[in-house]
Amino acid sequence: MNYIGLIASKQKRLKFFKALVKLGVSKAFLSSINTPAGLDIGAQTPEEIAISVAAEIVMKYNKKWLKSEKFSEKLKGVNND
Repeated sequence: MNYIGLIASKQKRLKFFKALVKLGVSKAFLSSINTPAGLDIGAQTPEEIAISVAAEIVMKYNKKWLKSEKFSEKLKGVNND
């Protein structure tokens, strides 16, 4: 599994991608970059952002297990209120 993430504002991302295209980087490759990097967990601090990026990497690594019975079994009988 490969993961490339970018943490930047929309303006910086556009400027950065534009520069990469000028250098010959394909748009197909750029579309594989996770931006903004990380899961949307409302992260504010550098530590929280690091956790959100790590969580996204784990999620992508374990993609085959997402929404599987492995976790639904753990939730049986748990009150999610």
